[in-house]
Amino acid sequence: MKTTKRFILTLAAILGMTGAWAQDAEQVTVTKTANNNEWTLTMPASDVELQVEYYMPFDLTLADGSNAHGTVAFTVGDAAATQALKDDVVTVSVTPADGYTVKGVTAKTSSQVDVPMTNGDNGWTFTMPEENVAVTVTYAKNLQDAWIQDIADQTYTGNAIEPTIEVKDGEATLVLNTDYTVAYSNNTNAGTATVTVTAVAGSDYSGTASNTFTIAKADITMTTIPAAIENLTYSGSAQTLISAGVASLGTVLYSLDGTTFSDALPQATDAGTYTVYYKVEGDENHNEYAASINVSIAAPADGADIAVALTEEYATYCSDYDLDFSGATGLEAYIAAGYNTSDGSLLMVKVTSVPAGTGLLLKSTSTDGGSFTAQVQASPYVYSNLLTGTTAETTVSASDFILGKKGDKVGFYRAEAGTLAAGKAYLKGLAAPLGASIINLVFDDYATAIENYRQEASTTNDWYTLDGRKLEGKPTRKGLYIKNGKKVVVR
Repeated sequence: MKTTKRFILTLAAILGMTGAWAQDAEQVTVTKTANNNEWTLTMPASDVELQVEYYMPFDLTLADGSNAHGTVAFTVGDAAATQALKDDVVTVSVTPADGYTVKGVTAKTSSQVDVPMTNGDNGWTFTMPEENVAVTVTYAKNLQDAWIQDIADQTYTGNAIEPTIEVKDGEATLVLNTDYTVAYSNNTNAGTATVTVTAVAGSDYSGTASNTFTIAKADITMTTIPAAIENLTYSGSAQTLISAGVASLGTVLYSLDGTTFSDALPQATDAGTYTVYYKVEGDENHNEYAASINVSIAAPADGADIAVALTEEYATYCSDYDLDFSGATGLEAYIAAGYNTSDGSLLMVKVTSVPAGTGLLLKSTSTDGGSFTAQVQASPYVYSNLLTGTTAETTVSASDFILGKKGDKVGFYRAEAGTLAAGKAYLKGLAAPLGASIINLVFDDYATAIENYRQEASTTNDWYTLDGRKLEGKPTRKGLYIKNGKKVVVR
């Protein structure tokens, strides 16, 4: 009968056992216990030969400075270790301090032989050689946004803008292309641009950092500044006030009110001083340019020619100056001397010498109107005139009448509420026959006209104003009057 016994072998300083065999070469299982120096086997019926190998543990150490900016740990399997056996796989775990990144992990044996190192997901690993090993960990300092010094504002040029920057780690100034490289973005148009620095691989720094700078809009320059036209004098026609300006880009716009602008050179007719505003509108990269200039049109001297233009046969007119129409060939000027309320007709009396501000009806010998010339000349007359001249833009209402033409019928038609331009004339608040929408014009037949307007007209020596008012006697005031059915000038 075979007896089987179990033996416990306690081997001091035995760190490894390769196997056990019975006398008949049958291999016997050897099991390591929780005590690292104990193995067990079940004794077979024959003798057992034990083969035992001895291993020396080797030290794991850190080179100076390896934990200056982080913590370093060694593990073999799942256990922390300060020693390892030959062929053990050693893991080096590094936790860098805030603001630092692991630059590299290397290892050397005590005889200064490099130990191959593998960088894996869980750290750096190497296979333990048959020597002590010292591990060196180096660190790179992370670049910080605040290290990029403030960058002065730049101005749009149309090209990419790349200002020189300074990067400082405390008092130390980093060196371009040694410690870092630089790149720019959004750095052409006006706005906020970005500069980004990236650590040079292998330098003492790691990562990236960025800062911003402002690109301001550029100013538009005037290559030719508008200039006031000199020696302008009132002529009755619109006159250009300034010469054209030219800008470095864009279109020069002009205005007389500072609100409504166009590219047309501004013109004015009346004597006075005008402020001409001009500007060039800005865009996403340029500031608006704006300025103004004062221009004067002088009042005309006596004898000066004044242009009068009609676009059709009839027009109303009013001037700021005394005018003489006697030399205006093809043009006749009329005042409204009287009004017949019974038939709604208006007596139009021809005049040549006209005081400033007098409302007139002008009649051209051509149905297409034309261009005419009157002269500035002091007028000695004061007319009784139903036409009201407009020396400025004037508001009219439905109780007023303005010149119009419907079909072939020219007359004064009831106005709609609105405005009438300066330099025109209208019938203000005239009491027209009930339901009348037009006041008809009667020209030249003075005696008949006056009789129609005023039944008291006779061949006596009575004096009347042009609107039919009877006077007490011969007028003492200069002007045009009616006597014996005829026009009479009192000088």
